[in-house]
Amino acid sequence: LSENGGGTGTFVSLIVLLYKNGSLKQIGNMLIDDRPRIQSLTIEDGKIILDALVHNIGDAMATPTLQTNWVFRLLNGQLTLTGFSSSVQGGANRSITIDAPVDGQSVSGIMEFKGTMPVAPFENNLRLAIYDLAGNLLSETGFMVEAEDAGMPAIFNNTIMLPEIPSGSQVRIELYDLSMADGSLIAMDSVLVE
Repeated sequence: LSENGGGTGTFVSLIVLLYKNGSLKQIGNMLIDDRPRIQSLTIEDGKIILDALVHNIGDAMATPTLQTNWVFRLLNGQLTLTGFSSSVQGGANRSITIDAPVDGQSVSGIMEFKGTMPVAPFENNLRLAIYDLAGNLLSETGFMVEAEDAGMPAIFNNTIMLPEIPSGSQVRIELYDLSMADGSLIAMDSVLVE
């Protein structure tokens, strides 16, 4: 959905409608950018995948240059961003891949958390957050990765402590990288465990 209030801005949002019992109901929305270039929008395996060029720091409003890939899921009836990657035109892909645990895995107490990144984050530091399915933040902390040097690929194989959660409940563990320049999201991956 594109909105223009009479000025130069054209604000584009992803609006999600769910068809249930013969009617449509809006269940979520997410602002993408002012004048992005939407390249594709698909629904695959219960995920909404959006590819778009959005504005990077210093971009002219007519020419966004940041290639982004957004992955959304409906969790507990809410639209939730579960993955994000980005790359400046001609630059390296900034992404996070969580290899373990996997979606749906049963976990408790202290668990192993493994994965990779094609480019290490600033000072090899990410943020790790744990949410319940209602979107409530249960825990947040720094998370270190290993890389040979700045800008090189990174790996992580850390143990994390899970907060107390009722048996049979699901939580979403999210690992994300934020820009030191403006706090914007650079990359994110998440996993749903019980």
